[in-house]
Amino acid sequence: MNRLICILIVYSFTAALFAQAAQYGTFEGTLTDESGKQYMRYQATVPQSGKRLGLIVGLHGINGHERQLTGSLNKALAATKLNGDYMVLCLKSIGKGWENVDHAPILKSIEWAKQTYDIDPRRIHGWGYSHGGFRYGVLGAEEQGVFTAVVVLGGGIQKPKNELRTLHYYLIHGDADKTVNVSSAHRAMDIINQYQFKHVYRELTGEGHGVAGSHKSFESRCDALRYLHRLRNPNVALSDAERAAVNKAQEHIETAKRISVKKAFNALPQIGGIQSDGVLMAAFKRNQAAEKDDYKLQQAIAMCAKHYQFNDEVAQALGSMLTHKKSQVKSAAVEALTAAAQWNHQQALKELMSYLANEEVKDSDRAVVVMQLGLSIPLQLTCNNVQKDLFASLIGLLDHKSSKLRIAAITALMGAAGGKADKAKVAAEQMSESPRSGFGYHPKANDEKRAASIQRWQAWLNKKS
Repeated sequence: MNRLICILIVYSFTAALFAQAAQYGTFEGTLTDESGKQYMRYQATVPQSGKRLGLIVGLHGINGHERQLTGSLNKALAATKLNGDYMVLCLKSIGKGWENVDHAPILKSIEWAKQTYDIDPRRIHGWGYSHGGFRYGVLGAEEQGVFTAVVVLGGGIQKPKNELRTLHYYLIHGDADKTVNVSSAHRAMDIINQYQFKHVYRELTGEGHGVAGSHKSFESRCDALRYLHRLRNPNVALSDAERAAVNKAQEHIETAKRISVKKAFNALPQIGGIQSDGVLMAAFKRNQAAEKDDYKLQQAIAMCAKHYQFNDEVAQALGSMLTHKKSQVKSAAVEALTAAAQWNHQQALKELMSYLANEEVKDSDRAVVVMQLGLSIPLQLTCNNVQKDLFASLIGLLDHKSSKLRIAAITALMGAAGGKADKAKVAAEQMSESPRSGFGYHPKANDEKRAASIQRWQAWLNKKS
């Protein structure tokens, strides 16, 4: 009887520990090591969605605390409908801010999350504000085997000390930041470009230091989450289930008499990364070598690719699909390439710009691409920096002989504001010096009037970084 009571007590104690360790919803606590020593205070949000979760690790600003970022992160995750896909783990530094001594506790906290919940180690991201952003400017590059991407909000980065270049950066900074001058972000961009890291940078016009939770930065923070969701860490091995799915897809492509789209691609959008790139390219090359083109296969390749940030080889394959005779293939390729291009995928953007410059392509087909590219412009219009190649290409189309292309270009450039551009008849003297005004451009005006407006567009672009 006594033995039974002891067993029940031990079982109850173990169950209580497990329940405490695997809470759901939003909660906070303190993590302890094997000796009972406390090493991290945290606030976390864990969805009970039944999905394998990505992990976003938040680091507060100077004099901040573990609750500083949770609310704003959860709000953005809910707005992007990704709140069922990620665990949020916001941490508290040992001192007032983050230093080298905090690295080990941060990494240990990530291990705790991985051991406690079903965390996908290929989807672990940093989210740092101000001093926390500066810390990720060090820790992110040092631990590229842990972090897939880091979001730096009003912070900066340092030069990497290793040769890995797999980390993705997403920087958000206000040009009116009086706490951390925007020059810090400019220096960070110099480093990112020098070391050729993949990145997105949003320099918000008129924004101060409150980029971690302000209304003005909300869309950029949501955009950052969408970008993170497309990424996978190439330094982390696939799970056994993922590896089996990739092997099965590759074997099917190599041996099947006719490729089944479902068997080949069903698991790839979630797996993403270099492994999915390999499967897509194997299918694409087999189709190229075949006597008869399987247009449904090409469409499926493009539809799969639009869900993740693919490599340059896949981008080139998608670029070749833009001139396919089947509209289904072209449409799928356009969607995949424009999705990647809006997050600064240079090869995807290059394929699209080449297509727009091809005068042998129907104006109506190019207009579709212009309008699809236009979906990324409203967010860029809130920033001092824009994708200059994209804007230069669209501004160039304002003087195209085709009114269809001119209308598409001005509609895209205005950020799809105010309805159809050819109905926007506002007197030039009432126009503000803003792209949303169209700079007085009317796509059906004569050459002389169009030229004056185009000059204003070009002058505006020249001021952008």
